Amino acid sequence: MRSVFIVSMLSLLMIIAAQTVFADVTAKYKIAKAADFQIVKFHDADHVRSEYWSYGKMGPATVKNGEKMYLVNGKQVIDMTAAYAALKGMMGKAGVASSNPQIMIKATGRKETIAGITGEVFQVTENGKSHEAVIGQNKQLADVGKGMGAVINGMAGDSKSGEFLQHLDTEDTIKDPALLRFDQSFVLVSVTEGEIPASDFNVK
Repeated sequence: MRSVFIVSMLSLLMIIAAQTVFADVTAKYKIAKAADFQIVKFHDADHVRSEYWSYGKMGPATVKNGEKMYLVNGKQVIDMTAAYAALKGMMGKAGVASSNPQIMIKATGRKETIAGITGEVFQVTENGKSHEAVIGQNKQLADVGKGMGAVINGMAGDSKSGEFLQHLDTEDTIKDPALLRFDQSFVLVSVTEGEIPASDFNVK
């Protein structure tokens, strides 16, 4: 359950960049196991859907519709906005502090092409632990990444790639930084444009 919980949070994509017009974008990522994927559907800052797929079957989906965030699992729909607000309130009363990871990024000089997008390979040190990330330049994916980081920042739980997405949002040395790979646990497979049905976001 914890792995699904973390994946659900990571895959929660909400995209910022309000007041900007975007084409509908669908991004697919390989996560953890080879048979596990995250499919992110983005219409605009208020309409984002993230689906978790394993062995060809869809599991939990996270949906942002307006100011609300929902977790959809089959016919069950949970208002995550209210649930996590309550959880964070309980954590605050219990004196549980949120994590503030120390992240350092160093260019390796190597390049890697993933899903047709070429990015630079960086060594990422987070609280003393070493990771590898590939960062490219792509406006659509950059906004998706900012949305993911913003969602994770407002929720309970942890995720190494999620923490890095939050940090990447503050980087000003790379224009439109897009995370193409974080170790082998989060790897972009494809990104496509095409109209997404409104029904994908209307879960209530």
